[in-house]
Amino acid sequence: MQRFLLIFMAFALAFMALSVTSPAFADEKEDAANAERAVKNYEERVEELSKEVASIREELEDLTRQMLEGETGRVFIFMRGRVSDWVDRAIALDIDGETLISRPLTPAELNVLGGDLPLEIIELRLAAGEHSLLFGPRDELMAQPVKMKVERAKRLTWIVTYEDGTARWEVE
Repeated sequence: MQRFLLIFMAFALAFMALSVTSPAFADEKEDAANAERAVKNYEERVEELSKEVASIREELEDLTRQMLEGETGRVFIFMRGRVSDWVDRAIALDIDGETLISRPLTPAELNVLGGDLPLEIIELRLAAGEHSLLFGPRDELMAQPVKMKVERAKRLTWIVTYEDGTARWEVE
């Protein structure tokens, strides 16, 4: 009988232990599911925030571009001339004391000049206001700079015609 009671007590204790721990296992499963949901929600929120940051960055870039375009003008500089004036010579363009171009013309560029077409030298953005330009062969820049005006948010085309050692500027 004592054996029977001892075995019965052992089964009763085991049953009580299992009944107490099974809710603990259920809580762990529920906690794991909650943690998974929390991680998924966190990842979704991070993705949303990344999209918002990208949108804000695009807006800032647009505002910066608009501000710059408002304070500057876009300038295209073309040249015309005889090919014979430029074979084996380098062109030089100086704006406001800064040399922007100082290089020989390529054969393709000489072909454009030979076809009596204007050759695009450079496209740039300059601050609104007056600028001084010097143009010519690298070693023979004009003695006096030409003053050109840049207007805010405008697109300007300047054409320089170089003949017989002189540069003549036109604004279109």
